[in-house]
Amino acid sequence: MKKLIEYVRAFKYYNYLLILLVSKDIKKKYQDSFLGIIWSLLSPLLDMVVLTIVFSTLLSRHVDNYPVYLMTGRLLFQFFTQTTTVSIKTISGASSLIKKIYVPKYILTLSKILSNYVIFLISLVDLVLIMIITGKEMTIYVLYVPVYLILFLVFTAGISFMIATISVFFKDMEHLYKVFTNALYFASAIIYPPEIVPDQYRIILDINPIFHFVQGFRQVAYYGKPINIDNLILCTVISIVSLIVGIYIFKKYQDKFILYI
Repeated sequence: MKKLIEYVRAFKYYNYLLILLVSKDIKKKYQDSFLGIIWSLLSPLLDMVVLTIVFSTLLSRHVDNYPVYLMTGRLLFQFFTQTTTVSIKTISGASSLIKKIYVPKYILTLSKILSNYVIFLISLVDLVLIMIITGKEMTIYVLYVPVYLILFLVFTAGISFMIATISVFFKDMEHLYKVFTNALYFASAIIYPPEIVPDQYRIILDINPIFHFVQGFRQVAYYGKPINIDNLILCTVISIVSLIVGIYIFKKYQDKFILYI
């Protein structure tokens, strides 16, 4: 309990630094872009248009309002991929800073997670616009959307801390991870409905945590139905376990980072 209080106090002490780093990351991401942060809105829309043209005809018999269906999965997956990919270099990329002054190393990773989350939240405006344009009805169950957004943030944070730690000791992580996320995209039922997956391959979806988050999010945002309690419990457990394991691994090996960066 005493250690927990110390961690809370330390977090409050560096709270200003965290806010500064998050703000800096967001500004840096778009400082050389002509459109600036507006690109956060345009990029998902352009991707949606291309994929809708390609897949909507093929899947028209299985999915109603394909643009909304696609966006409800793609936005979540894009946040996860971008955040975890950036986390690979949060420690090694800040080697000069770590060697000069003391900075809680978790702050470096956490700032990237939160800055990407802010951009992700902004991009959700696209989903609302597409729902309005296509005439997709929003039910009262859309109020459950923040629940899944928070759970997915917790889950992604846990994975990001794991990856940030592993990448310090395993330099080829970046290249292999890109291959992994490409495969993960097609194993998460982002561009197709899970109903068309043959029974013998359903296990691929069942063991994929991102699939369950996407399904839960679509349940309330796309289908407009009451929250699925079993799905909610599963996503909650996955999120908590992910964060606990991620923080544990990061904390256990953080003192060795200086030897490898």
